[in-house]
Amino acid sequence: MWASESDVIKETADLFVTLSVKKDSSSIIIKNDLFWTLANNVITNQMPIQLINEEYKRLLIKGITCSCLNNSSDEYRLHFDRSIFQILNQRLHSIVESIHTLIEEIKLNNNNKIHCTNALQTFYSESVLSQISTLINSYCGLIEGGSRCSSEQITYLFEHSQQTLQYILDLFDFYHNYCDQVQIILELFSLYAEHVLVYLNPSHTNIFYTYILRLLQIFTKCNYGKKTKEVNADEDFNAHIYTLLNCLNHLLAKDFIDFSNENSTNT
Repeated sequence: MWASESDVIKETADLFVTLSVKKDSSSIIIKNDLFWTLANNVITNQMPIQLINEEYKRLLIKGITCSCLNNSSDEYRLHFDRSIFQILNQRLHSIVESIHTLIEEIKLNNNNKIHCTNALQTFYSESVLSQISTLINSYCGLIEGGSRCSSEQITYLFEHSQQTLQYILDLFDFYHNYCDQVQIILELFSLYAEHVLVYLNPSHTNIFYTYILRLLQIFTKCNYGKKTKEVNADEDFNAHIYTLLNCLNHLLAKDFIDFSNENSTNT
């Protein structure tokens, strides 16, 4: 029943984020075993977390990330790596590699082509599309949480996100006809541009620019001359353009606002 109390859930999630942002309270929260139980349930999307909407899950991940990265102890960052970051990345890697494998098998045009084609279609099912949205939303919450931490922690997030962003671009290409997935991926890159880019050194900045260039290339390729009869197509496309322009605006702002540490190492 509590899942239907939307306002209560949001207020609770907001309070959790507020406590997580403050170092004094976050250092207390993170020492409680229930914190890691919550983190595990949110990251693995277990019940009853499945019952709440994506906005509130994202807030919870934002708070979890704040608590972990606001703490100066390497122990908690290592725990964050193993319990949160790696789990998300493993799930993303599994999805992308499965898609790549099936596409390559189909290209070989062997006896498994029909089976592989049918298997590939399952990645367009409602359940998988929902999983993709939840996964990308999790990364959005992670970046929003990381943005409330020190520049060192923000740089750390980017250094450990490079393969992740490559995989997400692959998903962007694969799901280019699915408005919800396109929108949330564009939003993720916009969040990186807004909250992470200003802390990146020139080397990391150039790497991020290559990701944005590929994002633009995929978006252009998949929308050039595109026609559709869907009722909300114009509204969805306008939302995509707005988010993309917002992302590019943050790229331009890098020339004026730059908090980068020139000594950051490249990975």
